[in-house]
Amino acid sequence: MATWNAALLGGAFVKERDARFEAEALVWMPEIYRAAVRLTRDRSKAQDVTQEVFLQAWRSFSKF
Repeated sequence: MATWNAALLGGAFVKERDARFEAEALVWMPEIYRAAVRLTRDRSKAQDVTQEVFLQAWRSFSKF
């Protein structure tokens, strides 16, 4: 029973974290992509850069 409750609480935490990340970080995606396009002058590279930025942000998001 305790394991089941812990799993439910863990799932709730993940959903809350996902929602916070979407609300607080993903709103910056268009601006970051535009900056990456300006810096790289290549849309494909800019997409890669943007993806890396948000991957690092996702990994560190729980620390904030």
